[in-house]
Amino acid sequence: WLGGSYKQDFGISALGGVKLNNVLAIGASYSLKNTGINELNSPSYEIQLSFLAGKKDNKIEGYSFVSTKKPKKKHIDLSNQLAAKKKQEEAAKKKQQEELAAKKKQEEAAAAKRQQEEATAKRQQEEAAKRQQDEALAKRQQEEAATATATAKRQQDEALAKRQQEEAAAKRQAEAVLLAKRQQEEAVKKPPVEQPKPKVEEPKVTEPVVVVPPPIEKPPVVQHSGGPRLKHQSSIAALETDEHGEAERLARLDVHAEDHSQPHGEGQDAHPHAERHEFVQQGDHQSELDLGDYVVAGVFKSEENAKQFSDGLVKLKFKADYGHLSQKNLWYVYLLKTKNIDKAREERNKLRTTKMFRDAWLLTVQE
Repeated sequence: WLGGSYKQDFGISALGGVKLNNVLAIGASYSLKNTGINELNSPSYEIQLSFLAGKKDNKIEGYSFVSTKKPKKKHIDLSNQLAAKKKQEEAAKKKQQEELAAKKKQEEAAAAKRQQEEATAKRQQEEAAKRQQDEALAKRQQEEAATATATAKRQQDEALAKRQQEEAAAKRQAEAVLLAKRQQEEAVKKPPVEQPKPKVEEPKVTEPVVVVPPPIEKPPVVQHSGGPRLKHQSSIAALETDEHGEAERLARLDVHAEDHSQPHGEGQDAHPHAERHEFVQQGDHQSELDLGDYVVAGVFKSEENAKQFSDGLVKLKFKADYGHLSQKNLWYVYLLKTKNIDKAREERNKLRTTKMFRDAWLLTVQE
């Protein structure tokens, strides 16, 4: 062994030794020279002899100043360790495989369950969609049946109304012929008296209207059973030459300009409401009316008059427009366009309560 020491006021020393056997050891020390109160004039040498006395105890592993007995290395059987390690690895691998197999089995079971649930949900959706389709089909069939019934009834009503209207017109015409014949016979019996020509007030129209005053021999003009078409009696002669009443309808823009909502009631101006509803096929004119139901305010031969009448109604704050029908070769001014015949009837009934639209009627454009 080797060592050193330091003693205060005396200095430092170096020491060393060797063990001869378990009970005997020899050593030496050397102190350096120092100065001061405890001055050493020369270095100090010391020799040490050590002996271990006493009985050795066999239970104690070492019996010495310093234990020099090294522990024996245990013999390790590598083959057993490798076998054990391999066994552990195999067990761990087997356990891992079992865990993977169990996990895969669980995933497959979950996937199968999920597929089954998705198939069930899909089947339920398909059944619900089919049920809805069947219900929609049944509802559509019911609506079509109801529409067909309503259309048939409407056509019957319109045919009946048209027949009644034709019968009434034929009756009025026969009465007018009889009246004209009787008046002619009376005029032949009496000497003709020259009468002054009546002053005819021309209606305000965009195109000239030919006014032909009646001759003396001509019977008086038979007016409509519902009353005159205008307040001004002087325009009747002009209207007799107008097949579609274009001049009369254009004149309404001025006659009813101040009060276009004036009600059409009873009295001398009363006018019968004809249940007129025409069905016309759509043509290929560039201004052809679209398919649908219309509330018609007037019919014109020329586009110019139709446009003038439509623009005049728009100035009176009505939603009016016009279009052409090739089958009739006429221009129609309408106040409502819809695909609901009940709505068209309601609007027509509302409009013809006024004097301005007392003869409004329905038009259906079909394919």
